[in-house]
Amino acid sequence: MSENLPWADLPLLLAVARSGSFLAAGRAAGLSTSTVSRRITQMERALGTVLVERGAEGTRLTEAGARLVEAAGKLEHQLGAALRDLPSQGASLSGKIRLTLGDGFVAAGTMALAEFSAAHPGVIVEMHAENRLGDLAHREYDLAIRTVHGGEDPLVYRKLGNFDFGLYAAPSYLKRHGTPTQIGELAGHRMIGFSPAMSGADQMLWLAQAGITRFSLSVNTFTAMLESVRAGLGIAPLPGMAAAGLSRILPNFQPKPVSVYLTAHIDALKQPHIRTFADALTAIIKNELRRASP
Repeated sequence: MSENLPWADLPLLLAVARSGSFLAAGRAAGLSTSTVSRRITQMERALGTVLVERGAEGTRLTEAGARLVEAAGKLEHQLGAALRDLPSQGASLSGKIRLTLGDGFVAAGTMALAEFSAAHPGVIVEMHAENRLGDLAHREYDLAIRTVHGGEDPLVYRKLGNFDFGLYAAPSYLKRHGTPTQIGELAGHRMIGFSPAMSGADQMLWLAQAGITRFSLSVNTFTAMLESVRAGLGIAPLPGMAAAGLSRILPNFQPKPVSVYLTAHIDALKQPHIRTFADALTAIIKNELRRASP
């Protein structure tokens, strides 16, 4: 069966799966809707099974389609990693690096990137700020900044330090609403938290354990939370390394520190350009964490 599979059409199947329609997949690939449909049908005939169910509201993968998309996605990551790992010619570093990190680490990431790019202009870096954990095991990314240690065999974890959460507010907010002196008073204040989809975040679990579950404003990114606090919209749990210019509320009310790791696939660190950037990123974030330590 595999000898009959139109390998060149696997990217089209991935595009259909990711976009949810032949129309959107065609636009991304520069093809007509009918061409996409025809090539997916040819793939289904070669495999002898239906991969995509067509409907008025779009497309849906069958079980067979989902399994093939999962395998094709892993192949895509591995091929991309192989291309990034090709040795560069000459003494200067070159190549491509894919980095994933939470948006709370973007400032430190861009600081490291500014220094690194000045010294190594031949290296291209893709930085993805997202809440999900990228798949480093299958080389979707080369490097990640994480606050969880999964212990996966092909991955290397470097502990960079800890960051401390606390409750922070802008001086303008405290001037208007006063400063709470005990946890019970927080119920009378405007609290800012993450949306329900992120209720499992460390700082949200910490607040829930203290009985703080009602929020005047819910956001879905760290940047939105930080900027809302800076704008004087309320009180929120923030790491000290990001809270410059804000006032700490109830300084004795704090959870245990959260560990921060630089994570990479062991094969990625064998590449000089990736290893050099990993070292630069490690140094910057370690310094930022030390600077923010109480």
